[in-house]
Amino acid sequence: MGKKGQSLKVKVHRHKDKTKEIASLNQQLGLLDLKVVLVTADGNCFFRAVAEQLEGDEEQHARYRQMVVNYLQEHREEFEPFVEDEVPFDEYLKTMREETTWAGHMEIQATSLVTRTNICIHQLKTPRWQIRNFITADTTTIHLSYHDGEHYNSVRRQDDPGVGPAKPFIIEGDATPASQPPPVKDNIKDKSKVVEAATIKRIMGSSGCTNEKRVREILLDVHGDADTAIEYLIAEAGGDASSTGSDENDPGSSAATGVRL
Repeated sequence: MGKKGQSLKVKVHRHKDKTKEIASLNQQLGLLDLKVVLVTADGNCFFRAVAEQLEGDEEQHARYRQMVVNYLQEHREEFEPFVEDEVPFDEYLKTMREETTWAGHMEIQATSLVTRTNICIHQLKTPRWQIRNFITADTTTIHLSYHDGEHYNSVRRQDDPGVGPAKPFIIEGDATPASQPPPVKDNIKDKSKVVEAATIKRIMGSSGCTNEKRVREILLDVHGDADTAIEYLIAEAGGDASSTGSDENDPGSSAATGVRL
């Protein structure tokens, strides 16, 4: 089992069968022509997934861990206030340098900054979690999946053979922070014409809903607000969208991040 940094609260997870969850997420990602790429579950999974994305070699995880911890140390004044449980910052960094120590919010943010990438985290029936520190068109985005509050994997295009860095792709609506389309006016005679296929595909991919007719109905009901449609469909499917802020479903939560399978 991996171990958490000393600032992270201990939480015992029951054993969960990931096979079904990963299969369901793969089906959801398939709507976006994406797939989950598995990495070893040994407490280093976040750094393994990052290394797999950037180099195609998860065994480079230790190098990325050290890069991230060095960045935290060099930018102490920015990160030290966020260490929990009054653990001395130097002690926190010492623990985080050790293999199998789980990553948290700070490590995810520092990874984005030190690698100069944005990060997108995919979850089952949950809106994607985005970290956007860079807005230039040529910025690489690391795509990860997060499973049952316990494990990270890599996400690639379905046509990506997995050799070398992940092939880049842009998910419609995620290219810019202003991803929400303008509202649709009720007096349009044929509302179906204003619902673009790309928006439908994005909503289906984010919500996990495979019923295109239902997606169109909800999108029209919420006047073209794609994000609201996603939240509604998640809630309708029995997934509580508000749970994304809970320990178990928040990719960067101190109680859930980077745990091995």
